[in-house]
Amino acid sequence: MRRLNPFQRGVWAVVGPLVIMPLAELGGHTLEYAVSAFGAVLLVLSVALSQKPVPVKA
Repeated sequence: MRRLNPFQRGVWAVVGPLVIMPLAELGGHTLEYAVSAFGAVLLVLSVALSQKPVPVKA
């Protein structure tokens, strides 16, 4: 598995908690939290891996 570039890591850092926290609040149970977090991780990974890396001008 390839490493994420800085832009993807930034997106991860922002989107990850925003997606997982509301799902955890709705779930409230450990199993539902785990399933929600796993689903969110799969969704973000599938989107990130389907995108071609875009060169960012510094």
